[in-house]
Amino acid sequence: MFACCITLGAGVSSACDLCAVYNSIEAQGVSADSFFIGATHQYTSFGSPALLPGREILGKQHLESFTTQIYSGYRFTDRFGVQVNLPLIERKFRRISDNVIETGSESGLGDISLLFKYTPAQIYSSESSFFYEFFGGFKLPSGDSDRLAEEQDEAEERSIFRHGSVDGNFVAGDDLALGSGSLDYILGASFFGQYRFISYSGSLQGSIRTEGDYDYQYGNDLQFNLAAGYFYAPSEDSTVDLRLRFSGEIKSKDQINGSDIEGSDDTVLYLGPQLSFSNSGLWYGSLGIDFPIKKDDSSEELTPDYRVQFTLSRRFRS
Repeated sequence: MFACCITLGAGVSSACDLCAVYNSIEAQGVSADSFFIGATHQYTSFGSPALLPGREILGKQHLESFTTQIYSGYRFTDRFGVQVNLPLIERKFRRISDNVIETGSESGLGDISLLFKYTPAQIYSSESSFFYEFFGGFKLPSGDSDRLAEEQDEAEERSIFRHGSVDGNFVAGDDLALGSGSLDYILGASFFGQYRFISYSGSLQGSIRTEGDYDYQYGNDLQFNLAAGYFYAPSEDSTVDLRLRFSGEIKSKDQINGSDIEGSDDTVLYLGPQLSFSNSGLWYGSLGIDFPIKKDDSSEELTPDYRVQFTLSRRFRS
């Protein structure tokens, strides 16, 4: 589906993998006249739903989503900056097509994003620090949307639930499409704070979707994360941070030919640990794993088992 991964930690509508546009205020800093570059990777595994007796063959379907975002940006001042995200996506799947088990993969460039960032204030003292940021931008239709043709072909055959297709397929074209063919809008905010040995952070990001190729429009989505944990400084220029992160995704219904697709809306909540480090204020890395604590248990769609996120970035000062 559409390409993108914030921390929000930097997903799912049925088997769709929502991946917020990565924009970590911790990783990039807020220093004026500084350049940053980095990469973040998210892996999400989707397993088979619970099935009624006699439908066990449908449970052999699965989807694995690999999204790597290469991002770079520049801060003109300590308040204003810009960032570009280039996502590379691979999706491996096993599904039922024409009553036959089909395995395959899709890979390539996803939808590129451009963000503009504003940091109103930074607060520092001998024992604490706090800063927050607002951002907004666009997601451009650069990814291959050809898989959405499957949605158009099946529109007349679709039953009440989007993956309750006539042949029992749980992995649809919108799950495999690398791009949407639409120009979409991104709005969000993030913050980070530290008091003595306690750290906390949070993010909120919303996507406003427009109609793309094959008359298909993904539903608007809202993604968030809140985290808190222990902050440790083994030396003057390095830190290690272990947090517990609560995150979630809320998505409205997709549309095709202007009509809602019932069952395509979704809400998923995650909980999991995150370990991060920084060195000299220039290097930043993080590793986290999320487990769903609330997800759709419908027998008509794949559901997420877990997701793993890894980030590494480098900042350069002029």
